[in-house]
Amino acid sequence: MHRWLGLATATVVAAAVVLLGVPLGLLVFRRAQPNPWPAVSLVLLACLTAVLAGLVVGSWQVKRLAKPLVYLAATAEQLGSGHLTVKPPVSGVEEIDLVTEELTRSADKMATRLAVERQFAADASHQLRTPLTALSLRLEEIELVSDQEEVRQEARIALEQIDRLGTTIKELLDRTRGQEADAGHSAVPLRPVLVQQTQEWLPAFQAAGRPLVLEIDGEPVAIASIGALTQVVATLLENSLKHGAGTTWMRGKTTAGGVAIEVEDQGPGVSPELASRIFERNVTGGGGTGLGLAVARDLVVADGGRLELSRRQPPVFTIFFQSAT
Repeated sequence: MHRWLGLATATVVAAAVVLLGVPLGLLVFRRAQPNPWPAVSLVLLACLTAVLAGLVVGSWQVKRLAKPLVYLAATAEQLGSGHLTVKPPVSGVEEIDLVTEELTRSADKMATRLAVERQFAADASHQLRTPLTALSLRLEEIELVSDQEEVRQEARIALEQIDRLGTTIKELLDRTRGQEADAGHSAVPLRPVLVQQTQEWLPAFQAAGRPLVLEIDGEPVAIASIGALTQVVATLLENSLKHGAGTTWMRGKTTAGGVAIEVEDQGPGVSPELASRIFERNVTGGGGTGLGLAVARDLVVADGGRLELSRRQPPVFTIFFQSAT
């Protein structure tokens, strides 16, 4: 930018010098016969002085304009990284300062909205912990006093689900507090997670008269947080059970760039109008809240992965993670 502004200024000055200096030089040359050279030298010297002055002025103007723009770009980058308290200095250039003020107002609105969301998440997680604890105690009591093995088994499964839900709530709360550090990420073998989710959702699929098939290629290991991964897989299986049809396949495999989990069924799929917005909040194909897939994608992205609609018809949702092997 510095170079282009300086070149443009020098070009304008040079053009002005040529347009004004050449006719003036010719006029002086004609009137100063037979010894025109002193006058011509004076004109050339004036032209050279004008060019040098133009370069100095252009350099000063470039610095005056470029420096606040660099600060503004750096501020926008920091805001995009989540640092919402950064404010660029006043530049003295009216147009740039107008952009700065608008950027600052937007950052303040984002900070206020984020603070409200974090407070809501903290309040919600706190309110959930008490009934979850009471429910856990009740299930433990049922497991201990019941004489039926089937009842005890169901109680143990419910306790495991509550433990996973508690872990997920804690991870979500840590994220809202900005504590989603790499400490929450670890090498997670996919097989135990996918087997557990298949066992948990199989009764619901069987009740709906639909097969649920698990296919795992090798022993893929992902860099992720186990609570978030479990919730995302559960969301995709629930989505398939609710909106899909026929057999549902869940596949875990190693890819060239990492590991992947696919959830596919034989349902009608996703319409073209909905496909481009399927992961947006409050967007649903009917009968849902429009939050499940949006939250799932946020969880995957927070773990450094991505969640995509790989195919519309029949539908295939794919989770990609970095491989730990």
